Amino acid sequence: MRAEPAFLVEEILARCLTDPPFLERLIADRDAALKAYPLDAQARADFVNTDMQRLRRFSGFIAKVQHNYLWDFFPATRRLLQHYRIEIDFFADYRAIQLSAQSPAQSQSDKIRRFADHLATFVAKTPSLTGLASALHYERACWELRQIAPNRRPRGRVELRRAAGLAWSDFLKLVPKCDDPLRIEAFDCDPVALVADVLAGRLSPRDSAGDRLFVLRRHRDQSVQTSEIEELSALLLSTIDGCRTVRSIIAVARRRALGTTPPRAFRAFFEQAADAQFIQLCGAPPCA
Repeated sequence: MRAEPAFLVEEILARCLTDPPFLERLIADRDAALKAYPLDAQARADFVNTDMQRLRRFSGFIAKVQHNYLWDFFPATRRLLQHYRIEIDFFADYRAIQLSAQSPAQSQSDKIRRFADHLATFVAKTPSLTGLASALHYERACWELRQIAPNRRPRGRVELRRAAGLAWSDFLKLVPKCDDPLRIEAFDCDPVALVADVLAGRLSPRDSAGDRLFVLRRHRDQSVQTSEIEELSALLLSTIDGCRTVRSIIAVARRRALGTTPPRAFRAFFEQAADAQFIQLCGAPPCA
């Protein structure tokens, strides 16, 4: 039994909203996309006169609404998507990924990572979207830090030691550790200032100043502290795992890039990091 043209049109429109690749084919070559449908001349003429880009934007609007949970974690990213007027276009592009990857067991965290991955790829194709890549990078890093489970307290007694006044031989035996999750990231601007400006509506273009290193530290109240650091500090912090001694960390750093630097020159870093409460200096390895 042949379907009535009206039902076929409804079927095609419904497919456009649930099958984004079909909608793209319909926009690119309507005759080829509609070949499998027994439409009469009037129905085909109606499709010729239909604004398919408007239908695509509606599909993007649906995807955007379905992702409203994102904006608690990516407020500056959203503001910039709106500022550059690409929010609907992005979600129309993303809807194909969203529908193809859906599964009942998929967690919200998986969905957020997929969104961030796709937006990063989307933005990388358009360098003129000033600040968007950096805002996304920073807000994603903060979100990922907050997903890390709190560190378990080591079993047994861990003695925290004051480094000041310790003999060098005893200082080398200390084990730096950090209870708060850390990450070190490179940005072409100060990401905290960027996000603050975006959320305050100050959206003037920024010139890239080249990569700068920042350490992001999540506190127990879920807030993230962000500080700019030098390459040496970044290298040393990245080597601290709660098990290596000061001696071992210095050896790693000297093997990587600083072989001519005398070991005692590293002492100031550990003492200052402990004073700033980035690390704790323990008298015995917590993992021993």
